[in-house]
Amino acid sequence: MSTVAVIPVKRLGRALRRLSRVLEPDDRRALQVAMLEDVLSACRAAERLDGIVVVTEDLDAAMLAQDLGAAAVPDHSPPRGMNAAVEIGVETVDEHGADAALILVSDIPLASGPAIDAVIDSATGGRGAVLVPSRDGTGTNALLVEPPRALAPQLGPDSRAKHLALAGERDLQLTEIEIPELALDVDTAQDLADLANSANSGRAAELTRARGLVDSSRSL
Repeated sequence: MSTVAVIPVKRLGRALRRLSRVLEPDDRRALQVAMLEDVLSACRAAERLDGIVVVTEDLDAAMLAQDLGAAAVPDHSPPRGMNAAVEIGVETVDEHGADAALILVSDIPLASGPAIDAVIDSATGGRGAVLVPSRDGTGTNALLVEPPRALAPQLGPDSRAKHLALAGERDLQLTEIEIPELALDVDTAQDLADLANSANSGRAAELTRARGLVDSSRSL
């Protein structure tokens, strides 16, 4: 089964707004870049992944993606949200003949190659989906769909429930698996502290420590 990752990326500096109380704009941008680098590095380390497509309107993000071995596809201008961006990526993957699309969010800095391979290994090889929830149980941090257009993306608040409902409507087999390395998406000050205090040595984790960002998050 050929599988290609699809990663929607917001304009650099426009993401992580929920952290605006604890991070300055420059720090938020740097963290966004570092997490994207971590996710792309994890994708490159995955043995079962056949390609990476990053969908973004940001030229710097596109160049970074290409430098790290991904194909960069233009998002809508102006952007229409993550799901619209994912649809562009899924269409690209489908048109190039991939059997499955692995949709990943770009703020899962603990991601690793083996974790991504574990998602792919959980696929049925037929018609179905594999969902990895966020650690609070409401979000979707990774979603493998085979064939790529079998399930429309529903990223955002309560996406796990939305994906489950949609799979039921379409009589699509959906498997849920919990993978700790893919469960942490950085949205809150607590997420930031947990990243900084982890044993991870990725760029985002090191950035939180080097810039003292964990201290800022704890000051709330």
